[in-house]
Amino acid sequence: MGDNHGYKYEQPEHEVCVDEFFIGRYEVTQKQWRALMGPNQARFVGDELPAQRISWNDAVEYIRRLNEKEKTNRYRLPTEAEWERAARAGTNTRYYWGDEIRNEYAWYYGSSKFTAHRVGTALPNAFGLYDMLGNVWEWVSDWYDSKYFKRSQKDNPKGPESGTMRTRRGGSMANLASYVRSASRYRSKPDKRHYIFGFRLAQSANVTD
Repeated sequence: MGDNHGYKYEQPEHEVCVDEFFIGRYEVTQKQWRALMGPNQARFVGDELPAQRISWNDAVEYIRRLNEKEKTNRYRLPTEAEWERAARAGTNTRYYWGDEIRNEYAWYYGSSKFTAHRVGTALPNAFGLYDMLGNVWEWVSDWYDSKYFKRSQKDNPKGPESGTMRTRRGGSMANLASYVRSASRYRSKPDKRHYIFGFRLAQSANVTD
């Protein structure tokens, strides 16, 4: 996890172990968002486009409503460690397809024409997950600390115990290739909305209800 050749807040590379989990094949779409939350104030509109202008708080509320609707507690945001495990899909290269950017795998500044794209139209990673890099930044559950990787625990890290910013991963349609790497991480206030912010769902493998 991390990148010794990346930005300081992505260093150092370190080994982590996470328990089995499930993660959404796609980013949550505007159609899915609308079914629980009403209209999505997206800049780029379409049922199968990722939900946009989603704050961390918004994502958590969507998940609360989804769990309530399905009478379960299985759905949640992925942790940062889970997200990177899913994005890398067993690789240790800059991107999950290699060390050079390839437009067919990610919607970023060089390929997106500065617009969001229908989920699942870029090529997937080896785990069959789409748009882990690019399209929209994806919120994870962790508080953000630029130095957290220097002290992160090895087993099932869940981020700092507190903070003022939440972490987002993967870059977006509006970012240069340097921000759509498997190690790319950044932060925003939990109530911050932006047209390049979205999310995907996760759940622990041992949750049965």
